[in-house]
Amino acid sequence: MRLPSLRWLLVLALLVVGGLAAMAFRDRAVRPIVTGPISAIVSFGDSLSDVGTYNPGATYPDPATRSAAGQRFTTKPGEVWVEVVADALGLPIKPNQQVDFGPRGQGGRIVDLGGNGYAQGGAHIETDAATAPAPDGIPADGGLQGETAVSIKAQIDRYLATHKGFDGTELVLVQGGGNDFLDAFQTLGDTEPEPASDADDRMEALVRAKAAAMVAQLKRLSAAGAKRIVYVNLPDLGMLPFIRNTELEDLATDVSEGYNELVAGGLSGTGVQVFDLAGLIDDAVDDPAAVGLTVTDKPACTNYDASQGEVDALLCTPATLVEPDADQHYLFADSMHPTTAGHRLWGEKVAAFIHDRFGAVVKPVRVARDTTAR
Repeated sequence: MRLPSLRWLLVLALLVVGGLAAMAFRDRAVRPIVTGPISAIVSFGDSLSDVGTYNPGATYPDPATRSAAGQRFTTKPGEVWVEVVADALGLPIKPNQQVDFGPRGQGGRIVDLGGNGYAQGGAHIETDAATAPAPDGIPADGGLQGETAVSIKAQIDRYLATHKGFDGTELVLVQGGGNDFLDAFQTLGDTEPEPASDADDRMEALVRAKAAAMVAQLKRLSAAGAKRIVYVNLPDLGMLPFIRNTELEDLATDVSEGYNELVAGGLSGTGVQVFDLAGLIDDAVDDPAAVGLTVTDKPACTNYDASQGEVDALLCTPATLVEPDADQHYLFADSMHPTTAGHRLWGEKVAAFIHDRFGAVVKPVRVARDTTAR
């Protein structure tokens, strides 16, 4: 089902901002807008930016070592794009928290690691998951602890509670919104059919609300003193392996485009720099060979259930790849998460973007660190 009214939403957004949103990714000055050393990287987002929050192992590592044992939502060994950027800038990044799933029936455990990687798999923009820990810990429910999925808003709350604000020398990376819409798509499939006009109106309202929510969180960062903010826009959800070539593809594409245009318009004049991940992924799908890829429509991991759209990149290892080195030439690890190669492409492009916008000295990063023991 396609939402033609979303096309009018895009036109309206362009008219309101006088065409600035349409030019946001093409016509910005290359001259650095903020210069000086970058002191630290701070990251907020969801599983695409999660640098190792979740430890799915059935045993508890010794918390006294404060050694990160969490995994990433990508092929192993491999880094997510935030870590690629950190490598390029020569700066550290580690999870703020570690969620140990632990033995079945014991409820799991959260360990504060104190890092600046606040992103958590499953995160929404403003809504926290029902599995968030209770004040006295994560209650046992007879099963394994799931994702805590602390929202981007709550991630920022946590940072500000600890650091009070930014001094302007930090590089702040923000990404998210996909889970909000993927959950909405699931709801569409689970409810009784409704008139197309009602579905259009409901989805338009959701797009507007989520765009406003993301803009509000980015403005909070600016108000708290952050001067180097890079917001990564939403990739085309219609390109995801479990949505592509289904009845949801057109809807997912329209929603992604509408959301991106509204967020870009809302950020006009704020100084927040928007990196066009949607354009990067579109280009990679159109011409995979140009970026060193061969497969962009199938997952690299064999433990992916296409019928259920299961997200298993967290558990994907070299032993579960569809073929040797699939992590180096497939775009997607599972239903929605990039492979090591996909994240490397993304991270290197962002590093170059940061150099253009902030004059930061970056170095090429071609070999991912082995993250399985960190």
